[in-house]
Amino acid sequence: HRAFGSAAINMMMVAQGACDAMVEYGIHAWDVAAAAVIVSEAGGCLIDPTGMDWRVYNQFSKIVNV
Repeated sequence: HRAFGSAAINMMMVAQGACDAMVEYGIHAWDVAAAAVIVSEAGGCLIDPTGMDWRVYNQFSKIVNV
């Protein structure tokens, strides 16, 4: 378990492959929008708790590097 104080920084760790996944609750689109694009471009995916694609209005997400 690691927490760097920012959801976007945690997402960058996943995009780099330094972490396999992260789970975050209570995030807002403006906090992670740019990082979401970077994770996706790096081959990762953003999903909600049901396994569906993460949507901007969903404040809970799982970010996985695949």
